[in-house]
Amino acid sequence: MKLMNLRPDDLSTILNGDTTSESSLNNSLTPPAKVSSTEFEKLYRLFSAAYQPTESRSNVKLWGSALLALMLWVLLISLAWSHFQSTKETAAKRAALPIDATDRQVDLIEKSSDMVNSTASSLYTFLTPVVTAITGYFFVASSSRLHEVPSSQISSPESEP
Repeated sequence: MKLMNLRPDDLSTILNGDTTSESSLNNSLTPPAKVSSTEFEKLYRLFSAAYQPTESRSNVKLWGSALLALMLWVLLISLAWSHFQSTKETAAKRAALPIDATDRQVDLIEKSSDMVNSTASSLYTFLTPVVTAITGYFFVASSSRLHEVPSSQISSPESEP
């Protein structure tokens, strides 16, 4: 049933729970009806019961931190893998050098290996604490979501002696 095709009495029919009547199935185009404040209150209670903003915010925090932590872990692992691969390649190039290789060739390979190592260590220094912090936030958000206390169980300060 399309919302645009409802007749004025369809809203009250739906609010009262009668969805099988002929008026709720009618698809005629008519202007919207005036709705009383009690019907708005029913709609408000219905939507507020279905949508709880605190739960939605905690879901966004949980999924957002999980996605960010996962992406950062993938980035850190790919950085470690590429560092391993480039170190392996430079070691293979150095091993493949002939015995009579010039000092310039050896120095170039050592210099490239040092550049790769310094770049990787700088990235590790930056990335590891960020990954750890985001992962920690994910675990805090997930554990606090599991142990939420309903507001009805929290005592007010006036009730304590």
